[in-house]
Amino acid sequence: MMKSLITFAAIILMVSCKNEGSTATSVENVYVDSFFEDVKNLDSETIKTPIKSFLAEAEELADKKIDLTKDNTKDAFKTALDYTKAVIVVENHTIVKILSQDDCKPSGAWATCMPLVEGYIKKGDLDYKKDYANNIIGIPDNQKRTLYLFE
Repeated sequence: MMKSLITFAAIILMVSCKNEGSTATSVENVYVDSFFEDVKNLDSETIKTPIKSFLAEAEELADKKIDLTKDNTKDAFKTALDYTKAVIVVENHTIVKILSQDDCKPSGAWATCMPLVEGYIKKGDLDYKKDYANNIIGIPDNQKRTLYLFE
């Protein structure tokens, strides 16, 4: 009987330890990895708010986050060179992945060379774009533009 109780207690202990790890509140990396693998994966998702879903993960998973303004964009892009992946999100309607900072276009509005990017603008449906960042994220104004950086 005592042996059965010890075995039962050991099983309960193992199960409870296993469950503790599985109930962690860490964010799954589904949309971020998928977007970096191929930007067009975002469009193939069956969810109604793919940019918001990406943002929810990016907020938790990004190694660094910078709110872009005309005054800090040049330094922000310089900082991005230290990271392997970078995404710019404009509120919840535009998302672009930086493809190349070597391939850039000078922008007077942003006072820096804007990198080549690809991503989506949400106008009802997602509208795929591949162009220089200034042509997709617009001109500096009161919209929130955030640069998410990942190792």
